[in-house]
Parts: sequence; structure tokens; C-alpha cells
Amino acid sequence: MNLETFFSNFELFADAPNGVQKLRELILQLAVQGKLVPQNPDDEPAAVLLEKIKEEKERLVKEGKIKKSKKLPPVDVGEMAFDLPQGWEWVRLGKIIESMTNGLYKPAKYYSNDGIGCIRMFNIQDGEIRLTKLKRIIVDDKELQQYTLMPGDFIVNRVNSRELVGKSAVIKDINEPLVFEAMNIRVRFIQKSNIPDYINLFFRTDRIRSLFQNDAKQASGQASISQPQVANILIPLPPLNEQHRIVTKVDALMKLCDELETRSQNKRDRILKLGEVATTKLLTPTTKETFNQHWKTISDNFDLLYSTPENVKQLRQAILQLAVMGKLVPQNPDDEPAAVLLEKIKEEKERLVKEGKIKKSKELPPVDVGEMAFELPQGWEWVKVGKIILSITGGGTPSKNNPQFWSGTIPWASVKDLKEKKYLEKTIDYITEEAIKKSSTNLIPKNRIIVCTRMGLGKIAINKIDLAINQDLKALQLPKEIDINYFYNSYLTLDIVGTGVTVSGIRQSELLNLAIPLPPLNEQHRIVTKVNQLMSLCDELEAKLTQSIGDRDKLMSAAVRQVLAV
Repeated sequence: MNLETFFSNFELFADAPNGVQKLRELILQLAVQGKLVPQNPDDEPAAVLLEKIKEEKERLVKEGKIKKSKKLPPVDVGEMAFDLPQGWEWVRLGKIIESMTNGLYKPAKYYSNDGIGCIRMFNIQDGEIRLTKLKRIIVDDKELQQYTLMPGDFIVNRVNSRELVGKSAVIKDINEPLVFEAMNIRVRFIQKSNIPDYINLFFRTDRIRSLFQNDAKQASGQASISQPQVANILIPLPPLNEQHRIVTKVDALMKLCDELETRSQNKRDRILKLGEVATTKLLTPTTKETFNQHWKTISDNFDLLYSTPENVKQLRQAILQLAVMGKLVPQNPDDEPAAVLLEKIKEEKERLVKEGKIKKSKELPPVDVGEMAFELPQGWEWVKVGKIILSITGGGTPSKNNPQFWSGTIPWASVKDLKEKKYLEKTIDYITEEAIKKSSTNLIPKNRIIVCTRMGLGKIAINKIDLAINQDLKALQLPKEIDINYFYNSYLTLDIVGTGVTVSGIRQSELLNLAIPLPPLNEQHRIVTKVNQLMSLCDELEAKLTQSIGDRDKLMSAAVRQVLAV
């Protein structure tokens, strides 16, 4: 694929996953490889430019205006990352600079609203100097003379996180005196012209970003690079006129990327808003007819309304919400009402208590009107969780100091085992029977509801294996009058708010006092069947989205490889 074909499909490639960012990276890579603009045989070669720079440096050293720079190692063939066009040269950065200086360090007491503007690492953003949140610092005349920035100065951030260290920018026209702090290095070039802007492009390529991240020293949580490291960087240097053409072309393409990014985000926002509005209307209809109308609108425009992962996730939540509101399947007046189920559950609990199989639970208050989030259909009941479970079991963590406890075959679950999947079928850790006997954990039979009450608050699963659990989990035993899958679905709709400074959680009593809507048992089964059908549809939507995203990603990657290979 040639460049003309690639750029004619620029907008298409921008729709790929992280497409605009990949386009930006490709533009920079093409620029420094000499593939972005055509070469002009009439341009003065870079070798001549380097000779002029050398002569100018020697003159400035002789006049005492700059210090003689340290000798740099010659360029080795193995260091040349790619072949250069005619007229270009590989050169170490230190060969083309006038000086390199670390910034000014001043204690916090010298920062003042009346001081001189100071460029910090924060002010270097996306290859540019941003004067937002500009801090000011009190300096004396000597410091002002030594650290004042001039148009054309190249700033490199030398201390930062490993991901950000080495970010750079060029000082453009400035309206006031500016100095720079110690976390940055100022590089001043012999020939200003377009060299700083071109070098700034090179510093933004993936190759240089990776080099800084790999070679930076780490200390006290910060990564750092030194002046010698910066001076030794190998630069692919074009003729001066070509540098100008490259910078102009890159600026134009980056502006186009900005436009594509804005357009893509606006399109995504519109799609998200459409899905949100459609879902909201579905959840808040005034009549059964309007509900049916909204549902038909969604059904007819499924692929449009739910064409992003965020919208599909929103749809899943809406399905569950409709299910517990009694709007997903029709009611049957012949179904045994939920009130009868509650009486049966009560009798069952009393029998089990009498037989000593479960402990008698504390009496729970009735559901308050303020806890009823919406009006229920005929035959449903608002009920506290504690009213419809037979027992609740906590867990614990066997001593980590006893390795023998952790060498068994009994699955032991913690919050890290509760992923997005509905069923808990395996765990990361396994313990011994001895660990269960000598710790506060218990063996939980399969087909219980497992919920997190502390770390991972709100997570839920159904265990398909016998297992033990840790102290952040609770196991709920349900009676036969409650469809375990309905309980699972309804729990996912609850707005569970925890308390705590370090880790948010709820007490067992708060868990048991949560209010959920309970339909007749037959309707529970119908709801579960319908939810499963619709969730399968969501799975298909997500699979299509994943496939589409993957195809666009492959197309982008193939195009990039072809363009770079030209």
C-alpha cells in the first residue's frame, strides 16, 4: 500500500481500536524515516549542515561563549534502526547542540505569585508547552540570566514516572520571561531554524519513548534520565529544508487527527446517548402500550442502539431491571402468589430450627414504603433478603504461617475468584481439611449464593462446587421456593452502598435487610428463561462487536506494516 492510498483511507483507519493514536504514531514514524514527504535532490545534504554546525561550535568554544563538549562515541552500524534516504545522516544529538543544562532548583518558599513563570514537568504536554497552572518563582539576576528560556529552546523532562520521563517540547514565541525547573533539561541548538521542531517529533516516536522507559534509572518511585543519555541519542537527520517540509506536513496531519478524534468521539457519544435514552424510556413507561412501543423500537434498531460495548452493558442491566419490575414476562393469575411462598419459607425455617439444622434468625422489620423502589405487579411482594434465605454462612482465612494448610484439594474462594462469570467452578487457592478444622472457615455445599460484603462489594456468584470461603464472602442457602437464578439476577440490580475508610463494606445485618421484589415461583422460572434468552442475544452482540473491532485492528496493523515497508 502506498502513502497516497493510505492517506485517502485515513478516516477509515481512524475507526480502528485506538485508531487515531496509531495514526499519530505512524505519522511520526514515517516522518523520521523520510517517508512522509518527498526528497528534493537540490536540498543541501545533512552532511553539509553537520559541517556548518561543527565549525560554528568550534568558533563559539574559541570565543569562550560555550564549553567544549565531551567526545561522543562514533555511530555504529548496529545502532542504525533503519535505512535513511539520500542526503540524510545518522548523528548523535550532542553533535548538533550548543549547550545542555539542568533546570533551576529552588525550595518551595521561593514560589510566589509575583515571581517569574517557571516551566515544570507538568507544563510539557503532548509535545507542547502548556502555560496552564503556571507556577512562579523568585529568582535573582544571575539565575534569571542562566535559566531564562528563549524561542527555539528544546525542553526534555528528565525526572518523572517511567511512562512519562523524556517527554519534550519546543519553546515558541513567549510573552514574558520564563525559567525552567530542575526536573527538566534545556537543550539549545547551534542552528535553530527548524531543528528543534524536527527533533521534538523524533522524541515523540515510539522508539524514543521505549528507549527512555527502558534505560531510565529508578529511585524513590521516580525514573530519571541524564544529560549524557540525551546527548548519546542517535538522530536520523534530514537536510534543513526537508526538516521544514516534514514539520509542516506533520502539523497538518496532526490537526486532521484532532478533527477525526473529535468526530469519532462525538459519534460515539451520540450512539451512547441514543442507547441511554432508549433504555430509560423502556424502564419508565406510563402504560403497557408505551412499554410495548419502546420495546418494539429497541427490537427494530438493536444493532444501531447497542453498537458499543458500553451500550450492551447498559442493555444487560436494563434487562435485569425489567425482570425484577415484572415487565419482562406476562403475569399469570393462576400462579401461586408470592405471599404463599413466604408462608411456606417461614414454615420450612421453623421446622429446620426445631430440628437443630439451622439457627433461629433475628426478627427483621417489614419493608418500609421508602424502600420500595417501584410498584410491583399483582401477586408479587417486597421482602427482606433475610426472610427468604434458610441460612447465612461466613468464612475465614487459614493461617498463612502454616504452609500445610495451603497444600490440600479443597477449593478456597476469596473475592479474586468472583469474576464476571455467573458460576464459581474453580478457585485460585486450595486448602486442607486440617485448615478447615483449625480455622474460622467452613465447607460450603454447592449451589449456594456467594456474595461479597467487604472488598469487592456487590459481586455475586453461584458455587457449582463444594468450597470454603474467606471472611469477605458470605454463603446464602435458599429454600426450594426461590429460584436461585432469579435471586442472582435480582441481586445484581441492587444499589448496595458500603461504608468504611480503607475498604467499603456492609455488615451481615445490612445484607439481610436488603429489600428485593419477589414474584410467584412459576413467574421466577419464566423470568429466568427470558433473561437467559436476552443475555444470549447480548452475548451475540458483543461477539459481533469484538469481531468487528478485531477486523478493524487487523486492517490497521496490516496497513501500517505495508506503509512502513514501502
